[in-house]
Amino acid sequence: ALLPLEPKALGCLEEVLSLCVSALADEEQPPPSPARSPPPEAVRAAFSRALEPFDSLAAMPLRPALQRSLGVAQEAHGAAFGAAIARVDPALLEQVRAAFGTV
Repeated sequence: ALLPLEPKALGCLEEVLSLCVSALADEEQPPPSPARSPPPEAVRAAFSRALEPFDSLAAMPLRPALQRSLGVAQEAHGAAFGAAIARVDPALLEQVRAAFGTV
């Protein structure tokens, strides 16, 4: 899962959400010029490599996999997940809502 199903994992929720939103934004942007930044494929590949030790997200389409993982974490953690979301920076929370439709 994107977030382990242990309560202490909620401490990194903001970082995980930020990484998810960034990866999705990179995936949806048109290819940049070669001199400015790495192509979205390289960013996606680096993101996938970072996740490989945790689960099989790299083999799935990114947005649905992230949506499912957040849903599983929300169900598993219940009110604690809601409390962690309430502490997330409002600007990041808006980006998450725009990327996933809801949280």
